[in-house]
Amino acid sequence: MGEEIVKNETALIADAVKICNQRDILKNEIEEYEDLLDTSLPSLKEFKKMAFAADAPRTFFLILSVILGFGLACLMAIIFKNIPPDTAGALSVPLMFLIYQLVFKQLFYLAKKGEFEEYEQGLIAAEEEMPALRVLHTEKKQELAALEQRMLNEEVCIIPPAYWDHANQLYFLIRNKRAHDLESAINTFEDIMHKTRMESMAQESLAYNELAAINSEIMAQNSAIAAENSRIAARNTGISAVFSIATYLKD
Repeated sequence: MGEEIVKNETALIADAVKICNQRDILKNEIEEYEDLLDTSLPSLKEFKKMAFAADAPRTFFLILSVILGFGLACLMAIIFKNIPPDTAGALSVPLMFLIYQLVFKQLFYLAKKGEFEEYEQGLIAAEEEMPALRVLHTEKKQELAALEQRMLNEEVCIIPPAYWDHANQLYFLIRNKRAHDLESAINTFEDIMHKTRMESMAQESLAYNELAAINSEIMAQNSAIAAENSRIAARNTGISAVFSIATYLKD
């Protein structure tokens, strides 16, 4: 009879862990939407500057500008013989600057014209999609609130609210025979956390490292699921441009 009770509780914990992971996935989705809403997308002019700084062979352009600017200044001194050498040398500096800005930089922008036009179109689409993204963000927050309200019912989620974020770690302790039920799992978890805090030796605590590793692994999985869910929701609601442009800027 006692063994049957333990099995039933373990099944309830497993179900609760799934719900806690659903909650975590929803939270990650909401955070991703919030990041997008808070992101200040560069204007086309700013994007051009970023592209030039990142991709242009600026050192090569500068060397050529110096050579051409100095050469042009010398040529002007030869053609206009009344220009003193000192004046010709002084002229080489603004000529270098003009060649760099008006020739090489513009040539770079011309070579990237297609990319800049594509970015501009994406930027316009992303700005138009922002209201729909806000609606999606609001709906996900409402979904999370409803889920958490359901989870307060022990028949839905046996794990107490204070441990929702640690559900996977509690279940790990039970599956690895470090605890036999929810109460002992919570006590074991708290004991590990207490010892770690008291000893200030988290990096040397095998038990803590095991819990941290399992938590990181599952959180990464939840984050990947949330990212995919967000992209599916974006495609379904026709707001993929804002995701595309944000991903492009990150890359």
